[in-house]
Amino acid sequence: FLQGQTQVKPVHLVELMFNHRYSFPLHKCADKEFHRQTAYSTSIVPASIKYARCSISSWATQMIGKHVHREMENAIYPSITPDNSDSTPIIPARLVASANERTKAKGVQVVTKDLLLSFRINDRIEFFKRSIPVAWYLMECMAARRQKGQLVEAKRRPPAIIQVASLSSFIMSRNQYANGYWAMQIGIWHVACQTHIDIMRGDCLKGSSVHKTTAMTALETMADHSLNTLKAEVQKGCSQGQVRYRYVLDNIQQFLQVWEGGIGRENCLVCGCAGTAIAMEDVAPGAFDLDDYFRRVLQNKRSELTVQKLYDINDLFRNKYALHRMREGRKSKVVPLGTNSEHKTDTEGMKRALHDFFSQSGLEPQYASMFLAWVGGDGGSVLAMDRAKQYLAQHYDPEDSHSDYKILHNLLPTIGIWHTQSTNQNTITENHYGPAVTDDPSALN
Repeated sequence: FLQGQTQVKPVHLVELMFNHRYSFPLHKCADKEFHRQTAYSTSIVPASIKYARCSISSWATQMIGKHVHREMENAIYPSITPDNSDSTPIIPARLVASANERTKAKGVQVVTKDLLLSFRINDRIEFFKRSIPVAWYLMECMAARRQKGQLVEAKRRPPAIIQVASLSSFIMSRNQYANGYWAMQIGIWHVACQTHIDIMRGDCLKGSSVHKTTAMTALETMADHSLNTLKAEVQKGCSQGQVRYRYVLDNIQQFLQVWEGGIGRENCLVCGCAGTAIAMEDVAPGAFDLDDYFRRVLQNKRSELTVQKLYDINDLFRNKYALHRMREGRKSKVVPLGTNSEHKTDTEGMKRALHDFFSQSGLEPQYASMFLAWVGGDGGSVLAMDRAKQYLAQHYDPEDSHSDYKILHNLLPTIGIWHTQSTNQNTITENHYGPAVTDDPSALN
């Protein structure tokens, strides 16, 4: 009977007792209000409750509470079994902002850029459904609306996202180090959005976010790890005769406004230069060889280029492009470099900015005599790089082995496609529709 091998199951008897009219205090009962309040009690011992419905409901409530307590405790240290490891996403519950070698040896997961970019709400939903199903069901009962027993789909505020945020806050409330489900990502997002410190403190108290100090430390750790990985890849590629990264730079500005005035405090515009390293894939061997590039430049074959020759080579690469299609899901690997306070329009400023970006990426001076350094930017950036190369060419020292690096001899500046398209579009618009007469970006004039 207890094993469910009979037609009448134990749950049938419990349902009959629970739904029986005499299992609940009737209006004739002298202390009906007192006995009715004992139903679904979280503290009263079920055996001390007289009526069956009140006793069973209190027993079930306390049993579910104990089970949810164990589930939330296990969520702090989740373990993926071999049965569901293929379908359940593996999400580290704890992400430390920084760690020494001793802590890393214990297997503690340090936050990285790859972990941060792999954040997916759907992975959290699937993980919580499988690892803490009862807690997820209770949260669903509280967050989702039902009509005729079916969940109502909410488009503006999906209950699943609210459930993930709430459960992650509950888990972090039990253990302040269990910040990998939601809190670490939200804390870094607050820093990126420059959220006011009072809002960050409020979210930190609610368990929705880590503290600003933790988020800033995590960003520093990710930046160091990203730059170390970039240096290793650049140096490995150069040692193998390959150029694996190109660069893009541009000027940046930020207006710092003083909200609380004081002596010596005033609004100011901070200017600088930002650079980005972009990984290149499927590069042909010798494509960035410096000697081969200058030999081709000295041949000056472009002087013989005509419109008819351009027309004749119209179909030159058609078959090759068809065979080398861009694969599905391809994303360019981008590594942000540390900004500096240089002005790109100045010759010395452009020189120092480029050397700073090259040193951050691990491009050593001895490779400047072997490979090209491809740097892109807008029209002003390319003009400043060309001006810097022309000025520094007069300071070439044949006895210095690093002279090519110092004078930017291997620099190959090109205008970004996005800037060329924007310039051409503005030129066509101005030529055909006249000068600008409105600030509306959707208007043609």
